[in-house]
Amino acid sequence: MDSFEYVWRDILQIAKKLSSISTLGLGVTVKIEDVKDDRIIVYSERTGKRRVLKKERFKPFWNALLRRGSLNYKKDLKPSDWAGAGAIIIAFLARLPYIEYSLQPCILYLKSENTHSIGTLKERCVQNSAKN
Repeated sequence: MDSFEYVWRDILQIAKKLSSISTLGLGVTVKIEDVKDDRIIVYSERTGKRRVLKKERFKPFWNALLRRGSLNYKKDLKPSDWAGAGAIIIAFLARLPYIEYSLQPCILYLKSENTHSIGTLKERCVQNSAKN
């Protein structure tokens, strides 16, 4: 599972399967317009923006997941990396069958095996260890 080519193939499969995708936190939906071997093109009706998500933009997110086993994207990345196009990249990664996510805190978790179907989401319930 550590080969980015394998991961990219799965991401392309998700992009071809879905007509749109929503970001995790705000639930902003973008339409998937086109899927090429090296990019995914999405369009937001809300902003009127078309974004070209090139394959190489996904790789740093994946590499961070491999290194740490998880990615707290609001802490581990600069806002310019996880906002906008980055939020869409995170939405694609969360739909990989070997990645789970949580919103409080905002973390992607790399699993050693598939925990859900490709193209779907699995939210991890994170319990607050602080006692009230």
